[in-house]
Amino acid sequence: MCSYDLYWDGRLIVRNGKVGSDPASEISGTLHSDVLIPSELRGPGDHVVAMRVSSFHFNGPRRTFFLNLFLFNGDQVPGFAVTPIIGASFEIGCALVAAITCVVLFFLVDRRRPLVLCGFFSLTAAFYFMLTTERWLGRLGLQSENYDRVYPLYLAREALLTLFAFLVLWTFLEQFGIPGKRWWLAADGVFLAAIWWMRWEDFGYSNEETLWLGRSAFPVLIVAAAWAVWRRRIGARLALGAALIGLVSVQVNGAMLAPSFSIAFALPVLALFASIGLQVQAARRAARAAELTAARMEIELLKKNLQPHFLLNTLTALSEVIEQSPSSAVKLVNDLADEFRSLSRMSAEKLIPIGQELDLCRAHLRVMALRTGKTWLLEAENVDPAALVPPALFLTLIENGFSHQRVAAPAAAFVLRQESSAEGGLSYVFVSPGEMHEDPVRIPGGTGLRYVKARLEESFPGRWSFRSCKTAAGWETVIEIQATA
Repeated sequence: MCSYDLYWDGRLIVRNGKVGSDPASEISGTLHSDVLIPSELRGPGDHVVAMRVSSFHFNGPRRTFFLNLFLFNGDQVPGFAVTPIIGASFEIGCALVAAITCVVLFFLVDRRRPLVLCGFFSLTAAFYFMLTTERWLGRLGLQSENYDRVYPLYLAREALLTLFAFLVLWTFLEQFGIPGKRWWLAADGVFLAAIWWMRWEDFGYSNEETLWLGRSAFPVLIVAAAWAVWRRRIGARLALGAALIGLVSVQVNGAMLAPSFSIAFALPVLALFASIGLQVQAARRAARAAELTAARMEIELLKKNLQPHFLLNTLTALSEVIEQSPSSAVKLVNDLADEFRSLSRMSAEKLIPIGQELDLCRAHLRVMALRTGKTWLLEAENVDPAALVPPALFLTLIENGFSHQRVAAPAAAFVLRQESSAEGGLSYVFVSPGEMHEDPVRIPGGTGLRYVKARLEESFPGRWSFRSCKTAAGWETVIEIQATA
């Protein structure tokens, strides 16, 4: 990379820039020059090639420059230059199409962070291919590039490839939910920085540094994808296969502008698109299943509270109350109406404020008080009325208490206590009064508990626990809800 005058058998053939004795007098020459030797000078025998050069504007860290001189037939020039440009143009087009696809999928299909990252590393690859192609344009005379611009362009190209390697790993970490992303990215950043530090003076002089940067992405991807396969992440097998093929492809490649690198770039993108598609499909299936579960829960809630024996017993009690105290009968009808009205209003909801749940429970207890002739209370300790819970959660526990416990006293109270955990979650302690009534034909974990657990899983998937045991005060149930990560 220099300015030079080229002589053939003592005759000046071409001047590339202006050779000078100092930086002020030198004018930078172009990076590539194709020189046609006149026909009268191309005879058989020995020829003398002489060059007068200067390189004051060479700006690399080494204080040496390199100069390559090739002799070939003139008809070899077009094919030698056009072939890399065609391949690079195809690669640029593919990278831009991938970036546009990521944008479309993000806005129209699913707004996932991996799609944003995939768009960024696709654009990074496109710009990398553009800078790599620039050198070949000079071979066709389409672009004149002075040699003093070459080293900064090489550094920009290596920086883009470094960013590409970093973004590819980040995308896969996000896509497969691999824990400790900061540690992964920090380790990869240190590794890439080490390559720059160890090979700093060699950047721009050979393809070895570029290859190391390209190769660095795939071993880390393989480890990350293998972890995702072990954890049975959707699409992880495709990602692992793409990373393995990409590593082999780059390993056998002699330059980072070749079909093998296109394959190494394209496969992770395709694997990412496929895994996102599979995850979106699974998410839609889960959403459909959740809708069906919610519908079943709504039906179950209404069915559970409109059981024939409950209505028959309530109507029987109502007929007795009408004869004894018409005013109490009116109150019973109003309380029963309030209970059913609340049930119909909240049955389609996934979560309701616990204040509404307590109102429903107390309406039910008023009905049960007239039916049983006992005073029933619900005491709420440290309960936030705005906290959200599934509908009829504690109503079901109250009904279980009436079904499976016996209270001899004329009055009793159900107790609900809310507690906070150190991790930011909540726990509800519910105590149902009375002695357990053993039913030899009853199957443990009946309809009521199945409803409670199904509702908890629907509203807090994987973040809840349920346990119950006998205590001196009656039957205690503890429901813990973990905070979101």
